Order: sequence, then structure tokens, then C-alpha cells
Amino acid sequence: MAFWDAWFAPKCEACGTKIVGAEPVLHQDKKLCEKCHAAALAAEAKRLAEVEARRIAEEEARQRLEDGKQFGVDPRSRQ
Repeated sequence: MAFWDAWFAPKCEACGTKIVGAEPVLHQDKKLCEKCHAAALAAEAKRLAEVEARRIAEEEARQRLEDGKQFGVDPRSRQ
């Protein structure tokens, strides 16, 4: 039956290779081989790290802007 298992093995939706000897991993409703699944997880982690870094930078910029504001003072009277 090994021949038929290899013949009808599911294909990885990312790279197109047949997944033989292991179960395909479902990732975002796609059947992936182990190698493509690891690459997808790494790419997702990298994207989340970039989003978090951007959020921190925006928060720091907003905090600097808020620190420069003086409430109750007319900005036109600055000299």
C-alpha cells in the first residue's frame, strides 16, 4: 500500500510537494508540509514583531507630542 499512499498523498499548498509519511499541517486553512509550516510560522512571527515595533514607536511619538503640550496657555503668546 506504500505505493498507493505515495501516489495519492496530499500536496503541500505552498510548495506543491507531496506530503508522504506525515500528516499535513493545517495552517490558515491550507495543507502544508512541515518545512512550509515552519516558514509560515517564522514569517508570521516576524510580521507580528514589526507590528509591535511600529506600535511602540507610534506610542513614543504620541507621548513626546503630548509632553510638549501645555494646557491653559495661549500658544500665540509664546515668545
